[in-house]
This record gives sequence, structure tokens and C-alpha cells, in this order.
Amino acid sequence: MNLIQPNLVLIDQYKIPTLELDLSKITAPPEISEWKSLIEKITSEWVIANKFEGTATLWMWQSHSQRFHADGISAYVNQCGLPSLFLKYLQRHLKKYFGNQLEYVGNNWILVERGWRPLLHIENEKVWKPRDEVAASWIEV
Repeated sequence: MNLIQPNLVLIDQYKIPTLELDLSKITAPPEISEWKSLIEKITSEWVIANKFEGTATLWMWQSHSQRFHADGISAYVNQCGLPSLFLKYLQRHLKKYFGNQLEYVGNNWILVERGWRPLLHIENEKVWKPRDEVAASWIEV
């Protein structure tokens, strides 16, 4: 089993574009266990197709939201280190499964002290995910 201890990419002085996914109403497609697994799959395919050799981190935060016309819980996803078009690519592919339960929303700061945590990390042309909730160790997707 491949493990790494990544140097996470975090640009905390800039607001960056964010995707918001309505967790209250979505269900993952049958072949995927959950929405995070779908993001892993789409990101892995993008890294391979684009031969991305850099280092990047996808970040997530879950919070209360009323964006989708009802009280609910949303997951916010953004990235540091990938080309700016990646988030639009991710949105386009997620929309196939989640339709109107996903929106490209305004810019946000990634603030670890406010609950943002790493979702995926890209390094050595591979995609990695935290092995546990505290992201103490990482495994290859």
C-alpha cells in the first residue's frame, strides 16, 4: 500500500472559487459509494489525462446552507495548485450526477481554523486521500 505525508498546498491569503454541493438531497450514483468517491474518480482521470506533474490540494468544508431553497447541509470544495479551469471541469462532470444540487459559488478563503480540511492531494502524478478524518496519513486513490 502506497502512503505519503504530503506538504498540503494552501493559499490562505486569496479568495478562490468554490463549488457548493447540497448534501441534503444528493445520492451518489450506484457504481460510486459516495460523492467524495466521485470527486476522487474525476480528479484522478483529469490528472492522468493532463499529465499533471505539479502539487495541489483539494479542500472541503461542510456547513449549514440555504442556497438550495431550504435549510440543509452543503459541502464546499475548492483547490489550491491546479489550473483555474479544473474547478469548472469538476463542476461539469459532477453536474451529470447531481444537476441543480451543485453550484459554482463565489470566492471563499480556505481557513483551516474554521473547519476546512483536505479532501484530496495531488503529488508525484498521483491522487491521494486522507486515510482517516485527521489526515494523519494518506493513501493513493
